[in-house]
Amino acid sequence: MAQTTVLAAGDTAANSSDITVVSGSSVTISLFSASVLPLSTSFPIYLKTPSASVISVGSLSRDQTTVSIYSPGVYYVARTASSNPGVNVGVSLDA
Repeated sequence: MAQTTVLAAGDTAANSSDITVVSGSSVTISLFSASVLPLSTSFPIYLKTPSASVISVGSLSRDQTTVSIYSPGVYYVARTASSNPGVNVGVSLDA
């Protein structure tokens, strides 16, 4: 698996680039930071639907810094402004 950054480390609101999972494959997404993550860290994971709506399918947090996705679709991770004030956190992808 090759690791790439889909959301650069930061503490402002931003969305990752699209994470595409094709049928029969999987990806692993993870948080990364040079600092200890605050308890309040929460990065929701969304699935984009064909109708252009989004469905929340999980989240990354201090207690769950890594999630594997096996279902085909296009996903992204959101960092809200209040997710990690003052702590730069990013998202990496192993695919």
